[in-house]
Amino acid sequence: MGCVCSPFLISGAESFLEWTNYKIYAEANIQGRLRKIPFKIDELCIKPNGDKIAFYVRKGNAVYDMEQKEAYAKIALAGKLGGYTHPLRSLWAAQILDTEPRLVDIISKKFPYIIIDEAQDIGFLHAYIVNKLSKKSKITLIGDPNQAIYSFAHADGSFLKNFAHNMCNGPQAITCNWRSIEPITTLASKLSGAITTSKRSPKNDFHGLFYVAYDQGAEGSLGNEYAALLTSKGYRLQESAVLCRSNDMVDKILCKKTSSGAGNTKRFAESAIERDTHREPRTAFNKLIRAIFALMKDVPADIPKKISNAHWDASTLLLRRALWEFWRSPETGLTPSSLAAKSEWLTRLKANLGVFLPEFSELSGLQLKDSWGKYVRSNDLPDGPLYTSYTKPDLPIPSIRIDTVHKAKGESLDSVLYVVTKSHLEAFLAGTGAEEGRIGYVALTRARDLFVIAIPASCVKTHGAKLAELNIAPLP
Repeated sequence: MGCVCSPFLISGAESFLEWTNYKIYAEANIQGRLRKIPFKIDELCIKPNGDKIAFYVRKGNAVYDMEQKEAYAKIALAGKLGGYTHPLRSLWAAQILDTEPRLVDIISKKFPYIIIDEAQDIGFLHAYIVNKLSKKSKITLIGDPNQAIYSFAHADGSFLKNFAHNMCNGPQAITCNWRSIEPITTLASKLSGAITTSKRSPKNDFHGLFYVAYDQGAEGSLGNEYAALLTSKGYRLQESAVLCRSNDMVDKILCKKTSSGAGNTKRFAESAIERDTHREPRTAFNKLIRAIFALMKDVPADIPKKISNAHWDASTLLLRRALWEFWRSPETGLTPSSLAAKSEWLTRLKANLGVFLPEFSELSGLQLKDSWGKYVRSNDLPDGPLYTSYTKPDLPIPSIRIDTVHKAKGESLDSVLYVVTKSHLEAFLAGTGAEEGRIGYVALTRARDLFVIAIPASCVKTHGAKLAELNIAPLP
């Protein structure tokens, strides 16, 4: 990397990313005119291009290809500071193994045997690194190609399936399932074509496979209704979840508006919304950390990271406690998302920040940015409440976790409600041949005792027979 200090993971909040030297520009046709759009290096993605690599940036549905020469120049510039992103760390690792082949020998002596779990998620750069290490170390991959759901990161499970062809020992199938009861493993086997035997006995009298119909537009009641069902049947809400294919469906169940500001204000806004809806508290707190430090000058890269990862040295602990108190205090800290965004929420937030930031500056030894208020602006904030409440005024915040399937991958849950659209249902029923079907398979196989799939009411007539064929019964 050419740096003389310890490398650090770029969070996206670093002040140097705002400097022109670290911006990457992509050309886009906007209203018939070619314009250059600036992006920060932490937004840079990597994809295969034959035997080489290519760089791009994704914004929503738009993909902007980057000039390789310019991308490498910015990567090298950040590397001299020691900065790297998640994609770039794999790139640096691959290049280091190329330029320093002796490292393969050193690694193999320290790690003669390497076991890689969740190997279906190995992307093309990871595959390159594994192939390099396999020349000296003995590699064991553990994974399930039917759980390959990261094609957007160029990980489609193909490396796992093909790896055995280059090894002395062929693949060994794991056929015993200790997580899920027999009806769930039987359905998983039907969808995937694999043969799996359950070794788990039901821990609750109410268990198995069910479906429930919902009216489109009324998704906001699903979380509360499922939580009520589980409570009545003796399930632990903290060990259960409502899982969705996309964040859009999560937002529908939470009746959440997508407009929550822009720039650094967006971090404050999303942190408040996620705190108030009991959604991903750790993620919400980390967003506040990034938002606060974005208002400070010359922040050492390791400080936000240490606070986020709960490194309990004395100085870090003091800063974390101060930030935690601000985050959890709607009156004196991060203001409630139920307030009108522009007229109340932002005004009160700035007032609270005006008290907190000087104290935090003294505590941390960091200086505030000049005119820090310009980094907390009203751009793209809604006129009404920051968080649009539920369709029914009396509908409480769901007491059960609402999340995406991708976020729950690798977990074990007592029960799962998988909320689908018509297309998601059809993909689920079609099996694991396509990624949409594999996402449903992952949702199914998270469940220990109870799996319920929520389908649009219009699908009961058209897909009820197929559901019955798979032993998925209407929820009693």
